Amino acid sequence: MILSVISAAKTTLMLIGICLLGATGKIDSVIMYRDVLAVHADIDNAFAYGGFIVSGVNSENFLSHEYGHLIQERKYGLLYEFLVVVPSLISAMVSENAAAHGARWFEIEATEQGRQ
Repeated sequence: MILSVISAAKTTLMLIGICLLGATGKIDSVIMYRDVLAVHADIDNAFAYGGFIVSGVNSENFLSHEYGHLIQERKYGLLYEFLVVVPSLISAMVSENAAAHGARWFEIEATEQGRQ
């Protein structure tokens, strides 16, 4: 029951965010990528949460990497935010470049899992 409520809250949060992107005219396209909705938007980054992918880059590499984060979300359950989301946000803000951010264990794991 609790997990269903949390999952519904994550989905609702992402749907609100996607609606806000749409309302500001920032959505370029929406596709199904594997089994999730992927939104290509006019943003400078990419993220995956609550069963959705939002990316400023529309490429297979970015989509598969972000899909890997969704696999992590399923794998780690309630710990996902603490193990992946928060560290990834901090890393993205403080890393000197994309390569330094990408070298973190949770980013490497997302890339590997997304490629499977």
